[in-house]
Amino acid sequence: MERNWHANSCLLAVVASGLAACGGGGSSTTYGTTGGFASWGAIRPNTTVAIAGLSQEGSYRYDDAGLAAAPIVSPATPDSTVSLREDLGGELVLLSIATPTGTVGFSTADGDTILVVGGVVEAETAEFTASGGDRGAFYAGIDAEAAGWDYQTFGMWGTDDGAGNASLGTVSYGRVTPASALPATGSARYLGAFVGFYVGPTGTGEDATGGAVRVDVDFGLRTLAFATSGTLDSSGAARPELELRGSDLAYAAGSNDFSGTLANAGGTMSGPVRGRFYGPAAEELGGVFAVEAAGSWETYGGAFGARR
Repeated sequence: MERNWHANSCLLAVVASGLAACGGGGSSTTYGTTGGFASWGAIRPNTTVAIAGLSQEGSYRYDDAGLAAAPIVSPATPDSTVSLREDLGGELVLLSIATPTGTVGFSTADGDTILVVGGVVEAETAEFTASGGDRGAFYAGIDAEAAGWDYQTFGMWGTDDGAGNASLGTVSYGRVTPASALPATGSARYLGAFVGFYVGPTGTGEDATGGAVRVDVDFGLRTLAFATSGTLDSSGAARPELELRGSDLAYAAGSNDFSGTLANAGGTMSGPVRGRFYGPAAEELGGVFAVEAAGSWETYGGAFGARR
């Protein structure tokens, strides 16, 4: 994992700057009281805020040559929670992601590092920092307030046991729109960003990616069209073959849970995308995706967020 951690963070900084221009491991300590999440600006200091999350995880084995086995990607699950806590000075001191498979947590009280720099939230466990990225856990996500978002954001995390077993996860989290508050008519365009992680057909060439996302929603038909653009890898090189498209996304009446299928422009991968609307009146949306190739190890997963 150490090959890509700083690349992930730097790439997210590029993604975050674009947004501004447009407008299992670790600690599990919790502190203070617990409160609900209304918006980023309403978070109170010394209060642990639990935020509903939608996550997707993948596990893999690796050696010096790259992946030693095909990644195993689990279906996206809405049964996830991201918990945050700020101190009196507004500094983030606790971040944890709880999924059905376990909890990955970061706490400055336990010696972990949590920074908000250049529109990016970065976190490392003390073990990860001390080992130079060989063991422990990391997180990299978009600072929602810097991006101009009020109700949601997204990020990715990874764990490594130092013995060739690792995992990567992506999460979208925020204030979920009640299904009854979704518009019944009209349309809207949501603009935002995504971050992803790509593994090549033979288990090598793994790299972080990021770029812009556009989602066009028809509330009357309850359908969505998804597209990414400007996809870059961690070196800053354009990756047009990894642009994603999906025109069959939809959600059922009385539900705030859209899903569909994405395919890459290179024509080698396809797979599910799942997301939600966020905010009291569906002002924002976000989700996670994972596309794979048949007959090879090529895999591409990520998370996205956008506002109208």
